[in-house]
Amino acid sequence: MLAFPLPIPPPVTTKVPKNVNSIRQASLIVPRVYISDYTTASSRDQLSELGITHVVSVLELDPVIPDSIPKENRLHISVLDRPDADILVHLERTTEFIKNALDAAAKNRVLVHCFQGISRSATVVCAYLIATLRMQAPDAIALVHSKREIVNPNLGFRQQLDAYSLRFIETRWKRQIASLSFKGVRDGFVQRVKRFSIVKES
Repeated sequence: MLAFPLPIPPPVTTKVPKNVNSIRQASLIVPRVYISDYTTASSRDQLSELGITHVVSVLELDPVIPDSIPKENRLHISVLDRPDADILVHLERTTEFIKNALDAAAKNRVLVHCFQGISRSATVVCAYLIATLRMQAPDAIALVHSKREIVNPNLGFRQQLDAYSLRFIETRWKRQIASLSFKGVRDGFVQRVKRFSIVKES
C-alpha cells in the first residue's frame, strides 16, 4: 500500500484588533472620570500615573485592585455583559459613588472599568452623565464613544439607559408642573389683592 504524506496544516494566526491600544489605555471621558480595561485597573503603576483615587469595577468576578486604592474607595458591581443582565438596578449606586468621590476632593479621580472597557463600564459612566449633566441616553453614549472609540454598550444596556434617563425627565416634568402651578396660584393671589385694593379705594 502506498503511503502519502499528510498535508501540512496552515499556520494558525491570531488577528490583532486595530484598536488594541485603545483597549489597553485608560480614556478620560469627562474631567476626573476615566474608563479602562481590567489590565489597567489592576496595575499599581498605571493607577498612580493617572492619579486614580477611586475605582468602580463592573464585572462578574472579584477584581484584584492594588492596595494603593483603599477598600472604602472601591466599588464592585457584579454583572455579566449580556443584554438580559440587569445593570439598571445598580446605576443609582454607581452614580452616587462617582459623584460623592468627585465632590469629596478636587484631587480625586475615578476609574470605571470592566474587562475591556467597552460595554459595562461605558454604561455606568453614561448613567453618571445622564444623572449629573441631564443628558439623554443616546447623547451620553455618543459623548463617551467620542472619547473612547471602542465603546459599545450592548443592546440591553442601551435600553436600560433609556429607562434610567426617563427618571430624570419625569422629575424635571414634575418640577415644571409644580413651578407652573405655584406661579398660577401666586398670580391669582396677586390679582385678587389688586382687585380688593381697587374696590376699597373706590
